[in-house]
Amino acid sequence: MARRHELLQDMARQAGVPCVGVLARLFGDTVMCVADTLPSDNGIRTSYERGRPRPLTRGATSKVILAQLPARRLNRLLEAERRVRIVGMRRTPPICATRLRR
Repeated sequence: MARRHELLQDMARQAGVPCVGVLARLFGDTVMCVADTLPSDNGIRTSYERGRPRPLTRGATSKVILAQLPARRLNRLLEAERRVRIVGMRRTPPICATRLRR
């Protein structure tokens, strides 16, 4: 865990702009932050709190993870998300699924 934190700090510092370093992963049908860092108190904050599941199709972090998935797995996850949206349990912008399939 210390090594992850050190790597995130180095990457955030090297960015050369105020930012937050986030290490996130797919967790079931959500995205979860497993580590984060602020290289300094730069006033930047993130909604990806460590250990808190976030919606699969919302936010840049989620989209980066989805973009790396094999097409078959991506389609299964998006179809499950679509079914949940139809039932009204969670709202997801419909355009998101279309853009992610490209």
